[in-house]
Amino acid sequence: NGGSGSVINMGTLTAAQGGYVALLGRSVSNQGVIVATKGTVALGSGEKISLNFNGDSLVSLSIDEGTLGALVENKGAIQADGGTVILTAKAADDLLGSQVN
Repeated sequence: NGGSGSVINMGTLTAAQGGYVALLGRSVSNQGVIVATKGTVALGSGEKISLNFNGDSLVSLSIDEGTLGALVENKGAIQADGGTVILTAKAADDLLGSQVN
């Protein structure tokens, strides 16, 4: 609670085929490359975040509690051929906005 919780990818992240990459925090920015062939890439912004798995596969992501200034942005490349990409953010309350860019 109260930390900045920023995650910034400026490099290349590659999951094994069918694997997953998850970047989670109060502010999440992909400025590099993320590759998860037949897998899942998840970028999520919030105070409390749950990852839902089926065996070794990431199925979904849910934001349990929002955060002030929630931000998820993709300024790079996400490649999930045959897979899933999840981008989600949740603000602390309805009066304060969240952004997915």
